[in-house]
Amino acid sequence: MKRGSSKVAGGLSAFEQFFEWAILGMVGSGYLAVALAGAVDAPALAVAGAAIVFRGLLALRQIRIRIPDRFSNAAAVAYIGFYAIDYYYLSRAFLPATVHLVFFLASALLMKARTPRDYFFLQVIALLEVLAASVLS
Repeated sequence: MKRGSSKVAGGLSAFEQFFEWAILGMVGSGYLAVALAGAVDAPALAVAGAAIVFRGLLALRQIRIRIPDRFSNAAAVAYIGFYAIDYYYLSRAFLPATVHLVFFLASALLMKARTPRDYFFLQVIALLEVLAASVLS
């Protein structure tokens, strides 16, 4: 083993594990900012909160479930149709429907994030959550 590349739980290096927790913290803080703004409904907050807790359990190596990429990709494509329904019939406004979309994308990506691209998109989603919270508050 090379110097400075000590492996910790799950075969990840200490840096990789820290990076995973940092991304989870960014998404979690964006989630809390939107939740504390008080403008998003409880079901959306519950689903996004459950996804964050699920990813935290994955990072702690307490559960070892691997969500197939096909499932999360199909769910993301299916949400396109649901976004129109949400916009016109459920939320009846652009901002709450878009916040629901961001929460759904965060949940889907949190379930399957493994590549640097996935983690980059989670960083973008965390930024979008903070922006939504600033607009909602």
